[in-house]
Amino acid sequence: MLDAQTGKVISLVEALAATFATTSDNVANVLGGRAFGIDLQGEIFVRSVAAIDAENGKVSFYCDVGPGDELVMLEPIDFLDQTRRDIAAYLKGKPKPVAVLMNDCILRHLSNANALGQAKDL
Repeated sequence: MLDAQTGKVISLVEALAATFATTSDNVANVLGGRAFGIDLQGEIFVRSVAAIDAENGKVSFYCDVGPGDELVMLEPIDFLDQTRRDIAAYLKGKPKPVAVLMNDCILRHLSNANALGQAKDL
């Protein structure tokens, strides 16, 4: 990354530490449930952090991040509320379904384990 203030090349870990006013070793803790995203033609594609190697200043993602990709930080959202809104938007103007079969990624399941039991009531 390029530090806009100094013009110096820094690691993503250093940039995150500066953003959160913390140490490199504490970046994983302060990130909490945040993820990152890449804006492609007006749609955000999530890039979830797989690991943070503070000692070497490296962040690994579950999906590829290409050179020059601009990452935006994403705040966590309510899993159930978002799923409810997505289903309602999809079904708008359609007859009431007998059932809804949903595909989802494993990371949303891992991040929302406590809420999954309530998803059957959507």
